[in-house]
Amino acid sequence: MHFTYVNGNNVDYWAKWQPSNVPNGTGLYEIFVYVPSPSANITSWQATYTVVVNGWEQTTAIVDQYGLSNQWVSIGTYEMYPGSYVYTTDATGEIQGVHCGAGLLCRLNIDAVKFVRLGTTYMPVYKQGESWNSNVIVRNNGGPVTVRQVFYNSDGSFRCATTYDLLAYGSSSGAICPGAASVVVDATQDVSAVVEQTYNGQPAAYSGITPANGPGSLGWERAGPTLYVPIVKKNWYGRWSKIYIVNTGSQSTTVTVAYYNPNGTAYNGGSYALAPNGQLNIILAIAAIPENKYAAVIHSSNGQPLAAVVREGDGVDARIRPSAFNAFSSGNTTLYSVLVKKNFSGHTTGLVLQNLGGPASGQALYCDRDGNCPYSVSFSNIPPYTIYTVYNPSQVPDGFSGSVRVTSNQPMIGIAAETNEIGGRRAVNNLLVEGKTTIVFPHWYNDYWSGGHQWLSGTAVRNAGSSTTVMANWYNQNGTLVHTANTALGTNDSFVFSKYTVSMLPSPFAGSLVLSTTNGQPIVATENTRDLAGSDDTLMSISGSHR
Repeated sequence: MHFTYVNGNNVDYWAKWQPSNVPNGTGLYEIFVYVPSPSANITSWQATYTVVVNGWEQTTAIVDQYGLSNQWVSIGTYEMYPGSYVYTTDATGEIQGVHCGAGLLCRLNIDAVKFVRLGTTYMPVYKQGESWNSNVIVRNNGGPVTVRQVFYNSDGSFRCATTYDLLAYGSSSGAICPGAASVVVDATQDVSAVVEQTYNGQPAAYSGITPANGPGSLGWERAGPTLYVPIVKKNWYGRWSKIYIVNTGSQSTTVTVAYYNPNGTAYNGGSYALAPNGQLNIILAIAAIPENKYAAVIHSSNGQPLAAVVREGDGVDARIRPSAFNAFSSGNTTLYSVLVKKNFSGHTTGLVLQNLGGPASGQALYCDRDGNCPYSVSFSNIPPYTIYTVYNPSQVPDGFSGSVRVTSNQPMIGIAAETNEIGGRRAVNNLLVEGKTTIVFPHWYNDYWSGGHQWLSGTAVRNAGSSTTVMANWYNQNGTLVHTANTALGTNDSFVFSKYTVSMLPSPFAGSLVLSTTNGQPIVATENTRDLAGSDDTLMSISGSHR
């Protein structure tokens, strides 16, 4: 802590604070100044802090230091550029003998300033052009909000940006930016985001990723210095995977990738330089690594947080019949898959697990919609970081539709992959590593036509605690609550909210869905969205964003 005497509008001393990690293309930051415990050296009633955001634009905030004690004080939220800073001087306007007592000069305290980036969400892959279309949907989870959507090139340089406002609980698809590689959304409060992508009309979707300490779902919706990918395909039944990795940190880093086959054998996947906001897109084309399915571990050499999305598809470019899912930054000893089928109307769901600890043993417990769990598949001694697949298990009868709870003696992660070989539909979603009382789906459709697509959503929710009632609230894009429904769920019960199970749903409808429990019990949920007007691959899927 430092202090100086003040004397009217005379400048004798000044202090400046400049953050070093403001990204190219700007970000939204709330700025806080620290006022320590009261002392004789903190008596200014009007400490003046000036925020310079782009070299010339200035905003001034006043803090009553004398009336505060041992706390961080917000001086506002600002759209900051590289080089932005905060400064203060001892010219507070306070006059000797007037403001701080007879014959006395007020004293200005100088202490810490912190810059907190707000509502940040990373979208590691954005494709616009060459038969790709991307739609970034941002959903406001609170009161009115300002959103800054910044698009980056693969080298981390700024490409384009847009700023817009969202009403409370509203949602918007923002703007497009052809040629951009990735997107970062900054908002003045918490938002959720999803990216819809189509290749020649065939859809895939994934959820935006928050910082490592952000509000996103544990594991699959948070960045981290080490990421885990439960499945990477190298011409596995004609399917290939492409990993898109962005550096969400403030320093350049070296990214290393290791692949593990089903027997636990490790392969060196190479190392890659990655600038802040830069993007890698990696396809497993190393000749020394055989065609197979693998799990992967991605690591930053100097602890920079990474965010990654995996897209898989037919062909070496992983484009045809695409599906997508998020890499994980952590796992858990209990996982949930909410929408699991075995030869149900031609659909079958496979589970792919990755062990993050020592030799892993456990089981996958299959539960029907009424909470009965008569079927289980056991596993044992899965090597560290290795892929393990549960597909079409003989213990589960044809026609099954329900959920699965995976338990293990080691932390694990996983994905659920749904296919319909007759229609070619493919969709992947992340397994849930924990339950929460509130779950957000930034996009939800009911017979909604757009760009030649007729979108229809359904959401499966599973109880991850004891008996509860789940409330479902649908909001249109303006944030207006347009419909509500509820269902009672016992232990292990699950339910699907769709136009076939909920009466009076608005149609056509495009907006968002929020699920919550009435008694604080945790739930997990997954959404499938289908294009009724499409052919061949028409399905995309996301897991619910925990809030």
